[in-house]
This record gives sequence, structure tokens and C-alpha cells, in this order.
Amino acid sequence: MHTVLQGRPRMFNSVEQAVEWCVRSGQVRNHESARVSMPGQVVSSTGVLAAKMVEDIVDTEQGYVGGQPARRQPSVSRDSISEEVEEAEGESGEFKIPAQASNGSLTVDRSPPETFTGPGQFKWRIDLARTEPHWAGWFTGLSTRFLGVPTAKLLLLAGVDRLDRELTVGQMQGKFQMQVLPQVGHTVHEDSPDRVAEVLATFLIRNKLCTATDSFSPSFPAS
Repeated sequence: MHTVLQGRPRMFNSVEQAVEWCVRSGQVRNHESARVSMPGQVVSSTGVLAAKMVEDIVDTEQGYVGGQPARRQPSVSRDSISEEVEEAEGESGEFKIPAQASNGSLTVDRSPPETFTGPGQFKWRIDLARTEPHWAGWFTGLSTRFLGVPTAKLLLLAGVDRLDRELTVGQMQGKFQMQVLPQVGHTVHEDSPDRVAEVLATFLIRNKLCTATDSFSPSFPAS
């Protein structure tokens, strides 16, 4: 956990930056999932949940404010890049030289860029470092408890290289069903939501915990 926390930025300049970090760091490999989950994990400098800010902006863009239709304002798509006005033909074809300050140095605009949620700073909603006293309880004896559950069990994994001895033996003895999902990371349910849903539905039907619809096609387990 210490390694995980040390690799996380303390602040983000925008929700977009938080989403980009989430994908680039491998925390979530599915960009669409990262766009859904990250806004719920960060808050603005004023304590407003980013997910709420995004929801309000989307409602406004779609024409609703407080449940009532809102007047749409002309806006430029956040995905578009404004082009500079081209010089008229016949003028000098030389490149424009950036404006310089009186001391000869280039003038640089250091104001925060305008993003989907506007300029600002976002921090983590929950300080995980403060939960350190509980870390041992999250993981100690977890495999033994899992194997001891007296019912059908399913273990979804991104790989089998980190199975501990208890789980390895339990799997060989057929104490649980194991499904390895390719090309996913730690958050298997976010990286491959459709595949996870398919595996779970097949598991429930296989163990007679629910009934399949006519259009459902079961997924055969790997083990």
C-alpha cells in the first residue's frame, strides 16, 4: 500500500488530468471506465465532488438546470482546438514572433488551462494513508476465509502468478471456480466490465441461483 500511495499525485489541475493519470498509471486500463470512476474519487479545492460538477455541466449542456430546461449558450467544443486567423494573402509569409516583455524575455501565460470542469485543483476524496491501521485486517487470512465459505465460489483474476499457496491448493482441489481475464489489471470489473458481467451471469446460472433469458449465451469457465 505504501508503494501505491507514493506513486499517486497529491493534486490534479483538472478532472481530465486525473482521468489521464488513472489510465497512464495502469490503475484502470479502460479509458471509458476511468472517465466514470475517477470523478467520484476527487474533490475540488472547495470540497465539491468532481462527479457532481461533471453531472451539473452535462445537465446544463443538455438543456436542464434543476430539472428544468435551460437556455443553451453558444460554446466551443472542449475537444476542438481554436485556429489562429490566417494572414491575408499578399502579406509577409514569415512566422509570427511571440510578444516579448520589456526585459527581452518571452511573455508566458501561466494561468490554468480551461478544461471541462474549468481551471482549479482537485485532491483525493479519501486520504488512504489514514486507513493504515486497518490494512492488516483487509488482507491477513483472506484466502483462508474465502476457502472456508460453505457455498459456490468464483475467483476472477488478471493472472495466476500471484496466487498464494492456499489458493493454489484450493483450486487444484476444486474448492472454487477460477476465471482468468486477459488484458486486465487490478480493477478487473472496470477494465473489462462486459466480460465480468458475462462470467458472473454464467456462474449464477450454472449454480442455479437465477434463470437465463432466452437471448443469453453462457460463457464456459476456464477452470
